[in-house]
Amino acid sequence: MNEENPLSDAGMALPPADARPWWWDELPYLAMLLLSLAGVAYTSIAPQASSLFWTLLAVAFGCFCVAAGWKHARGKRARWRLLWTQALHWGALLLCMQLLFIPDMQRMLNTDAIGLALISLMSLGTFLAGVHAASWRICVAALLMAVAAPVIAFIEQAALLLLPAELLIVVAIVAFIWWRRRRSGEHASL
Repeated sequence: MNEENPLSDAGMALPPADARPWWWDELPYLAMLLLSLAGVAYTSIAPQASSLFWTLLAVAFGCFCVAAGWKHARGKRARWRLLWTQALHWGALLLCMQLLFIPDMQRMLNTDAIGLALISLMSLGTFLAGVHAASWRICVAALLMAVAAPVIAFIEQAALLLLPAELLIVVAIVAFIWWRRRRSGEHASL
């Protein structure tokens, strides 16, 4: 299996490694990060509907982790062990994630907290799956997801704190435009 991109031997035609840009092999890992961030945003908008998104995302991450670990699994027994450990791992993670969508839990937690809890669970699960698959790139993607959780929380809090300053800037811009138009109107009448 190709060490740079675990999906290259899965039937996908890729250009030769020397013809690809350096970041080409990192795209699947970047997609993992971006999809989990999209999941947080989607959960904030539609928490019940996002349950399916997170389910499909966990299944996709599980498949990707199996593909990444396949090269390290030597022999039929090791590959079966990889498949079963990843299936059990992602199944347990999926069960924990689905607990957040129980109506009683949704009454106790707001949608932002559910989204942050989901990306935290996903980052933990992805990191552990990367360890079991012996894929340092998956572990790095998981660490970036983990860092994203408090950053998202800070941005959500800071947006509310910065709202008065943002409104003041908008008022100042409107006042400046009004003043310029009034001033240019005075010069035109002279």
